[in-house]
This record gives sequence, C-alpha cells and structure tokens, in this order.
Amino acid sequence: MRIPIARGCCCRCLSNREGSIVIAVLGLVEAVGSILSIFPHFVDLSVVDIKFPMSGNIYVKITITVVSAIFVMMNSLLIHGIRKSNRKLMIPWLCAAFLFLVLMVLAAVALAILTVVVGTRDPSWTAHLAVATVALVVLCPVGAHFFLVVYTHFKELENSERDGEGHERIRFKEAIHSNP
Repeated sequence: MRIPIARGCCCRCLSNREGSIVIAVLGLVEAVGSILSIFPHFVDLSVVDIKFPMSGNIYVKITITVVSAIFVMMNSLLIHGIRKSNRKLMIPWLCAAFLFLVLMVLAAVALAILTVVVGTRDPSWTAHLAVATVALVVLCPVGAHFFLVVYTHFKELENSERDGEGHERIRFKEAIHSNP
C-alpha cells in the first residue's frame, strides 16, 4: 500500500517545504507552551483561568514536561532537517506523528464506545464524552494532513537526492584529455 502525497499545504498556498516548517513551528510553540503552563510562576497566565482536576499531581506535571521536552526536540530536529535538506532528521517526527495518529483514532473509537456505554447509565457525562469524541474525530484529519505534508516533503527530498539536485556538480574549465 502506498501512502498518498499532498500537493501542497493549506489549500496549496504553501509548498510542502514551507508547510512543513509552519507545522514544525506550530508544534514547537505548542510544546513550549505546555511546558510553561506547567509552571505558572514562570508565565503570567491570569488571563486564562482553567482548572484541571489532576493539576496538583506532581507525576502528571513531570509526565507532561518530559513529553513536551521530547516534542521540542523532535520539532527542532524537523526544522533543522527541513532547513538542511537532511531526511534523517525528519524521521523521528514522522514516526511520532504516525504513532500519535494511530493513538488518536484508537482514542476516538474508545471514547465513542464509552459515550454509548456511560450515556445509558449516567447522562451527565454523555455530553462531555460526546464533545471529546467529536473533537478527536475533527482533529484526526488535520493531524493526517500535517503528517502527509511532512511525509511528502520527505519523499521530495528523497527524489532530489536521487536526481542529484541540491548538490554542486563538478565542472572542469579545461578538458581532461588534451589532444596534441
């Protein structure tokens, strides 16, 4: 089975290279924002007043910080790989994005089943679970598009390496063999 390719990012207003950079920068901003939101004394978050039930749990904070730090590294590698046309630096992001897509689909299916099961027993949770399920169903195609844009640029780099683009060709000013 072949993976489809994207013809461009964002309704073709950006090339796959530019779209990949935008996707990496958005991921980097999100990961850094997650790290900073764990430690509210570093950033003034008085504008946003969101309370999470497990926000006081130190293990949750450590896990979110470690995962976000890994995402910072992967997005930084992606940006550097795109800038330097180094395909190997793009592989960690592609693997993590594919794993994340699979987990999103599994979570959407699990939430849909949970919505049906819990909805028959406790109607107060049904709306919350339904909203979470719809959010995942909406975000799955967006994540798939992001993956396809970066993967297409990855394949474009493979083709350019094979064709010799981006490498300086050696040209001689004089003929190698001169006829006397």
